[in-house]
Amino acid sequence: MKIALVANYPADNQPSMSRYAAFLERELRRAGHDAWIIYPRIYARKLLSSDNHLGKWLGYVDKFLLFRIGFSSLIAGADIVHICDHSNSVYLPWIKSIPRVITCHDALAIRSALNHFPVNPTRTSGKVLQLWIRKSLKRADRVLYVSQKTRFDFEQLLGIEAPSECIPHALNWPYSVAADADIASTMRQFGLQRDHYILHVGGNDWYKNRRGVLRMFAELRREDRFRSLRLVMVGKPLNAEMRTWCQTNLLTDVLELVDIDNEQLGNLYSGAFALLFPSLEEGFGWPVLEAQACGCPVVTSNRPPMTQIAGEGAQFVDPLKPESIHEAARACAENRKSIIDAGFHNLARFSVQDVIRRYEAFYDAALHSGKSTKAKEAP
Repeated sequence: MKIALVANYPADNQPSMSRYAAFLERELRRAGHDAWIIYPRIYARKLLSSDNHLGKWLGYVDKFLLFRIGFSSLIAGADIVHICDHSNSVYLPWIKSIPRVITCHDALAIRSALNHFPVNPTRTSGKVLQLWIRKSLKRADRVLYVSQKTRFDFEQLLGIEAPSECIPHALNWPYSVAADADIASTMRQFGLQRDHYILHVGGNDWYKNRRGVLRMFAELRREDRFRSLRLVMVGKPLNAEMRTWCQTNLLTDVLELVDIDNEQLGNLYSGAFALLFPSLEEGFGWPVLEAQACGCPVVTSNRPPMTQIAGEGAQFVDPLKPESIHEAARACAENRKSIIDAGFHNLARFSVQDVIRRYEAFYDAALHSGKSTKAKEAP
């Protein structure tokens, strides 16, 4: 098959979406398909500095006006056009006479615009954009969801009715248990001790619950057996409010690590006491699988999709109750091997080969469904 993959605008700085598109292109090619990535180029956005708040409007010019020019030539010859992120559903009407499929990762922005999450209010311009995205989704021939939670949100809460399939992510980088020498090197680099820190991976978005991570860590430090643990926050720098909270609560053993590469992250997972991932909401939750692949015990939220993704290979906490960390941490200390083994077993559900086979079947169904529809419409 020939598959055009529509990826995200680079200036939007969405690395997980870029990794997803790159994963599909790489693995589909390995499976013998002709896959290529297209995306809006940065032209108008260059006219303003990156910190200018008006830059987003020039980004819209790049994404919704300039990208339209020549779009047809970029997808010429494709059997399938796959829009890799539902936030780009507005491109669906541009695609004529080719089956159109799209991946929905999470409904958080759309639901926020509908006031489902008062903690995350949306401006008027954002509400207009999310309405446009939601209405454009109805133009998809088939929709792919990355978790059953995401599928529920779009189909049950937002009323999306297109034929759909739920195909989870696979690991987009070959994480595995790191060699002792590599772990030791990373420990020296960042001044850490193996098994003496808790790891969190994520950004400062409200649903990542970083404030909850800090509160859980502070709660855990009340226990003598965990008093020597440090907290390592990988991802975006903590914001001013979080740093103030740490200072007020005398939480000094928090290490922020920004711009970590995959090898370093794999070493950090492999050397951690546990991954703490108490998100309030997610579409999928890649760090859960990454940690399991590296032999790192996982502590995550007792909510879907985390419960769906982690399977039996995790300890679960209430993300709104910091005190729930105690039982989970004790289990990680006392039943460490069984938790790690359960994580390895869980990973078998997310093999790259199986995921790509399911994508092939998904594309094949869209292709044949499209041909059938065209035949019915022919005079």
